[in-house]
Amino acid sequence: MITITDLSKEEILALLQRSVKEFNDWRTQHPEVKMIDLCEAELDSTNLRGANLVRADLRSAHLRNANLEGAILFEANLEDADLSDTVLTNTTLARASLRNVNLEYANLRGANLREADLAWADLNNADLTGAELSGTSLHGIQLWGVKGVTGEVFGAWLQQFVRSIHFAE
Repeated sequence: MITITDLSKEEILALLQRSVKEFNDWRTQHPEVKMIDLCEAELDSTNLRGANLVRADLRSAHLRNANLEGAILFEANLEDADLSDTVLTNTTLARASLRNVNLEYANLRGANLREADLAWADLNNADLTGAELSGTSLHGIQLWGVKGVTGEVFGAWLQQFVRSIHFAE
């Protein structure tokens, strides 16, 4: 049996890259593992479809062109990560930290971003069609050419933007 003390960061990364099913099984067998350290991981163009990355620390990770469709990234830390051109359809990113993340051209169709922190994120040309954004922090985000932004989403962003303006007295 593999225990958490038996696996280094590199071995966890290798397991994830080898087989998402094996990785998810390992996570299920080790509920005591509350957080996975994958800071600065090189995962460009990796198929992580359906991966259980709950509370994973993916700060500054390289996930460009990766497939994270249906992955669970609940409360994950993705600050400063590169998720450009990434498939994130139907992905759970609820309560995740996505501060200063690059999501240019990312496909976020149907993604759950409820209560996520997207402050200063680059969402230029991303597809947010059907994405759940209630309670999401949108301060300072870039939205040029974004698809699927409804009046409700834009209204929430505008409301946060107006609250951040300080008028001289």
